[in-house]
Amino acid sequence: MMAFTLFPPSLQPDPVKVSERERVFGIHANDWETSVMMALSPERVRPDRLNVAYPQFESETLRLEFSAANVAWTSRDLTSSGTFGDAREATAERGWQRIDPMIRKLTAVLTEISIFEMSTPAP
Repeated sequence: MMAFTLFPPSLQPDPVKVSERERVFGIHANDWETSVMMALSPERVRPDRLNVAYPQFESETLRLEFSAANVAWTSRDLTSSGTFGDAREATAERGWQRIDPMIRKLTAVLTEISIFEMSTPAP
């Protein structure tokens, strides 16, 4: 059995312009995730709970994710709300701007996954 991980926001560059802070630290319940949920399942989004929360994390070398040296963390370690980013900018329109091109890329990735086989290690 093979296992694969997918991180949809990394399938393509974000077509929606966001601040540098959002680009770096908008990780959970942020503009990207909230906009996509507003587009796909708006009844699950609670507009009264949309907030902005960024971790106070300053390091030249260490990162929270997607780098050579990551720090282990949980959302509540870094923000009291457990959210990372600015969900107040989220709209269903921004969600669709992200979903449409992402689906094309996701289709290609899933097709490759469906035929992928790990080569046998050399003796």
